[in-house]
Amino acid sequence: MFDLGPMICPGAGGLAGSASATGSRVSGVRSGSGYGTTRSGGERCSAGRSYRSRVDRYAVVEMAAVWTTLAQAHKLVLAAGRNPVGLGVSMPGVAGRLPVMIRPMTEPNWTDQLSAWSNMAMAVFSAVVAVFAYVAWRTAKAALIASREASEAAKASAEAARAANDQARLDSREQTRPYVWVEVVPGLAGVSTYDVRIANTGKSAARQLTLRYDEWPESVDNIAGPLRELFDTPRTLPPGASIRSMWRLEGAFTDGTTEAGMGKSGTIEVSYVSDDPSQVAPYSDQYEVMIDKAGLWPVGDQGPDAGGLKGDARSFYLLGQALVSRVAELKR
Repeated sequence: MFDLGPMICPGAGGLAGSASATGSRVSGVRSGSGYGTTRSGGERCSAGRSYRSRVDRYAVVEMAAVWTTLAQAHKLVLAAGRNPVGLGVSMPGVAGRLPVMIRPMTEPNWTDQLSAWSNMAMAVFSAVVAVFAYVAWRTAKAALIASREASEAAKASAEAARAANDQARLDSREQTRPYVWVEVVPGLAGVSTYDVRIANTGKSAARQLTLRYDEWPESVDNIAGPLRELFDTPRTLPPGASIRSMWRLEGAFTDGTTEAGMGKSGTIEVSYVSDDPSQVAPYSDQYEVMIDKAGLWPVGDQGPDAGGLKGDARSFYLLGQALVSRVAELKR
């Protein structure tokens, strides 16, 4: 380290001593056991300098020496290509001598080689592990996607199977349920008579069958009374069976009236249940009565008039006419 020697003496107009790079003492700096006055050539400099001023000067000199040393070292490093062996050189321009040694590069020993190979093996192993981890991740992701798709397909298949089962159950119930319908047709009693026909065309029995009519006449006659009792009485109608009852009569009757029984229009509602336990609510249907809007209903032909026949021949002819007329009404 440099001594705190170089001090600027205003009286001398120059440096009081010289700095040495090897730690040489500046003449006349120390006096006794501490820093006192600085003498050069017997001249006394001012002692009023503070300790801080001296330290600042010391730092300037020290930094100059460091920069000089670094510059010389840089030159030697650049010259190392021409002098590969270790050099002990001195730095001119710096007081004293500063040995600078440049050690040549030596061959690595077995520990260095082992460490290098271990590091390389660890790097290769880490790369392999990373590759395997990436492949495993891709495989797991593909398996997860395939599993999700299979699960969704199975769910869709289960929903389709459930819907098919429900549809099959519904079709089976619809195919085996009773179907009761009502119609008003020309009566078997002849022209100007009308009958109500109640038929079950389904595959099972209609139970607790009842009927309602919305336009009952004000006066209940010999036709409307029995018909109302038929409608209000619950009954069972087997599959393929039917009930036929007189609905209306038209003509000139002995009591002075021209019609009897029910009206020419209205709505008949039927209600019944089946043997299916899953069918809780009863079946219900409505049918319209439209005699005046049914067009011209055909009747069976009775043949020519038997006005020229007498006795038994005439009676036999009239019997044949009645049989033909009734047979014609059977399929209506």
